[in-house]
Amino acid sequence: MFTLRCTQRLLTRLKGARTEIAAAEPTTLLGDWYANLLHIGRLQLVLAVSERTFLPVVLPAAPVSSIVARLHSGVGDVLRALRLDIASIDRELAEMGTVVLGRTASRQYTAISLEFERRLAALTRPLEHAVEGGTNALQVFSVSGSAERCRAQVCRSPYRSRDRG
Repeated sequence: MFTLRCTQRLLTRLKGARTEIAAAEPTTLLGDWYANLLHIGRLQLVLAVSERTFLPVVLPAAPVSSIVARLHSGVGDVLRALRLDIASIDRELAEMGTVVLGRTASRQYTAISLEFERRLAALTRPLEHAVEGGTNALQVFSVSGSAERCRAQVCRSPYRSRDRG
């Protein structure tokens, strides 16, 4: 069980979705997920970030009704690309079977989302091509690199850049 903590912009898009004010502790290793609706060029994307690891998953925003199911699939794709053992991936995905929608509960994740949005904007052209071609979440996120480079990018702190040290 986990809470998908959505920004107000995304909750508005999920019209009629019932949100919980306080949810139980997540049973997943990755914790709750924070999700934001992004507009990058012509693209509308959902960026979901794991609470405990800052692992990002990027999904096309449409169709909005299947965001939860596509997040589940996208997390599986990213974890497989990071070459985690299959048993661990299966356990995490099984625990992600129950989802509660909630509002964002931390400004830290809003800041992280803005940093990821800035990085994604640098990939606008490849992303537009990938999304229009029906590419899955992993391919959208790591369109310019291999799984190894995806692993390195995910593990690096979003606040550390090469020019700042």
